[in-house]
Amino acid sequence: MVHGTINNDFNSSLKEVGLSQRQINQLANGLQWQISTNKLKKGDRFAILVKREYLNGKVTDLGNVEAIHIISGNKSYYAIQADNGRYYSRHGETLGKGFARYPLQFIPRTSSPFNPRRLHPVTHRISHIKASISPSLRVH
Repeated sequence: MVHGTINNDFNSSLKEVGLSQRQINQLANGLQWQISTNKLKKGDRFAILVKREYLNGKVTDLGNVEAIHIISGNKSYYAIQADNGRYYSRHGETLGKGFARYPLQFIPRTSSPFNPRRLHPVTHRISHIKASISPSLRVH
């Protein structure tokens, strides 16, 4: 069991207690439908159950994250991994949805916001989408 308090951000606090980036990504994936980890604040507390794997007497970063409990403000968040690899709440409800919020193992950087007046990179013109009704669909 690893315990800690968030000092700067969630990722760096998890690294401080000895979790690898793979384990941190596993936690973010398990928690993604309960809480956004970037909304956790300084002073929030966590407890993580990690299975440690050893190779020649040294801890590897391959240990599995079995469960996490986060206390943020006056709310508690739980994610407990079952034998099937999925995470569940402490009441046995599945935490995974049909589609992941972030379908990658990491949260990609958004390079720019959506802009409907974006210039085409080759023609340097604004392309407008025109709504039209197909002639076969017109009412006579």
